[in-house]
Amino acid sequence: MIRLNGTSLPQIFGNFARNAMSMENNLRDKGISSTVLTKSVMQDLRQIIEQSRRKVASTVNSELTLMYWHIGGRINREVLGNERAEYGK
Repeated sequence: MIRLNGTSLPQIFGNFARNAMSMENNLRDKGISSTVLTKSVMQDLRQIIEQSRRKVASTVNSELTLMYWHIGGRINREVLGNERAEYGK
């Protein structure tokens, strides 16, 4: 699992969602009852979070693909001597 400063990415995004919900509750507690504004803000925050999730997933997938490509290349050079493995012949 990928971690940033000891926190997994799902935990980070879960924290974002909880913070957004907390903000909504704080607004409500302070008597700010503009439902349209709150829904609009919450919708925008959710969209920002979802876009970030997609971007992170795409970046992670890309980096994992490159990592496996480099591992395979290294194994090919160092272990197989740039020859095909037996099962590939």
